[in-house]
Amino acid sequence: MLNILLFNECHYSNISLVGGKSASLGELTRIPFVNNADGFAVTTTFYTTFLKNNCIEEKIAEIYHTVSSSLSLRELTNTSKKIKNLFKTAKYSKHQESEL
Repeated sequence: MLNILLFNECHYSNISLVGGKSASLGELTRIPFVNNADGFAVTTTFYTTFLKNNCIEEKIAEIYHTVSSSLSLRELTNTSKKIKNLFKTAKYSKHQESEL
């Protein structure tokens, strides 16, 4: 199974694989008068594998346990930055790199 699908391969029948936005964009590519940009979607399988390979879910859970309603806006912003950084520093597997 491919983990990267072009928009013209995305449709409502595979919404659980590509998500709602990509399925909608795929449907738009089939309407003749709609000028839709070419693009692609990574599948939920690709994304889940990426999360698991980098232990991102566990790391987010650890960060989440530090969040409380008493945190200041600055502290919440720093927490958000930590989570964003998990994605920025994560690595794709060799297989995922080759697919991208």
